[in-house]
Amino acid sequence: MKKTLVLCASAALLCACQSEGFVIDGSIAHADGARVTLVREITQERIDSTTIENGRFRLSGKVDTPERYLLEVNANPAGTPAEELDPEQIFITAFYLENSKISLTADTETMPTLYWQQDRVVKPTQVVGSTQEDLRRQLDERRSEVNDRLSELAERMMNEYYLPMDAGKAEEAGKAGIEIARQEQKVMDERQQITLDFARENPGAAVSFDEISYLMSDIPALTAAQIDELMAILAPAWEGTPKFEQLKEQAAKARKLAVGEPYIDCEFYNLDGELVPLSSVIPKGRYVMLEFWASWCSPCRGEIPHLKHVRKAYPDFNIISISLDDKQEVWKKVLKEEGMDWPQLRDNGFQQGHAFNDYRVMGIPCCIILDPEGRFCKVNMRGAYLDAFLEDLYGR
Repeated sequence: MKKTLVLCASAALLCACQSEGFVIDGSIAHADGARVTLVREITQERIDSTTIENGRFRLSGKVDTPERYLLEVNANPAGTPAEELDPEQIFITAFYLENSKISLTADTETMPTLYWQQDRVVKPTQVVGSTQEDLRRQLDERRSEVNDRLSELAERMMNEYYLPMDAGKAEEAGKAGIEIARQEQKVMDERQQITLDFARENPGAAVSFDEISYLMSDIPALTAAQIDELMAILAPAWEGTPKFEQLKEQAAKARKLAVGEPYIDCEFYNLDGELVPLSSVIPKGRYVMLEFWASWCSPCRGEIPHLKHVRKAYPDFNIISISLDDKQEVWKKVLKEEGMDWPQLRDNGFQQGHAFNDYRVMGIPCCIILDPEGRFCKVNMRGAYLDAFLEDLYGR
């Protein structure tokens, strides 16, 4: 009986008010004359816009399914060319939009700006009338404590690892970074468990769908069985919808890169400009890290001294660097300058290459570890996180 009630509630969340549209009545302080625009977050499609008068505005329309939207408030003078827009005068807030009557209250003095500002005091926008936004807030409340701990750990990682590392205090920084990385992983696991528990309780919530979709994006740190479990959470509420069909395609791609699956044997260019299979440089029976990078990527270049240290400290651990450089001569020049004397390959650019299309590398540096059987083992292994893994693996 309880399961039936949950499924009925989920169906209600998905179908609520689909016969009618939405109306957003907004009140935004310190924004008279500004242009306010409703933007669909996933596509950046601009849905509707109007001008704020006497601190108020109204937007209306209809959405096919509850989804995250952005409200953009542009306080730049009307007619300002795009290249001259001041990003500090563009304010953004995100919320879940559904077909209902919604009131929205904010203040440009405390709204987030287009680009993050470290010292800016930000207060949440008040959104009333969206059941989906209420559920999002519930999830945020459940994760508030672990999010605070993650923020503290991120600050510690900066102060105790990155800054001392830049100052040449590698040994001291390395020990601190490993400890913080291990703590962070435990808290991340807690956060994920809270999220999944929420999704099981609210399978029809749009935020549940988005959180599970996020877990399967790019290169997932999940097994194929875990991916199937995530799909099973959403299936009762979302099966048959266009969004779920798209998620099925995403899950199929994620399974190919899941933990425990064999690596994808693509062809890359070697130093002689010849296309060779990845398998030609992967040793059997050893742990291997595939490091996707490019000569134009500053964080990638900054990681090279650490990779040299890893090679010296763990000679049984293999690194294969795969560059996304378009030009071979530039790539080879940087290899020589940096002294990267381990196996090197080059992909055919970014979106045209295997890194993007087969390995789903959306940003670099990106580091993936294969186990001795050539199966995906770990992702996002850089800096202190890589050091923690290697210390656990080799016991030193």
